[in-house]
Amino acid sequence: MVITREVNGAIHEFELTDDERLNAYEEQQHEYDRTDVQDLFAFMEESDLIASYGKTMAEIETLFDDIAYEMRRNIDKYDMAWTAALDEAIGDILNQCSEGE
Repeated sequence: MVITREVNGAIHEFELTDDERLNAYEEQQHEYDRTDVQDLFAFMEESDLIASYGKTMAEIETLFDDIAYEMRRNIDKYDMAWTAALDEAIGDILNQCSEGE
């Protein structure tokens, strides 16, 4: 894959290595996964979050990345469906967080 960039007014072409392409793909995938996690919690009321998870939105927001990574691991390693992988990741990460307090 070749990308084109303007550097100091000059146009340069750069060939991405296989590792660079894979890293870019995984980074973009994580951004999408994190957005999915964020969107799921965006529709929940604070009182529902506390009742369901024992945490406020502010506390859960700090765990969005961890939940997204765990969800993707569940999908890739265990071939879980997206919904099941997300539900499992939420439970696992929030339980780990609660145990560490």
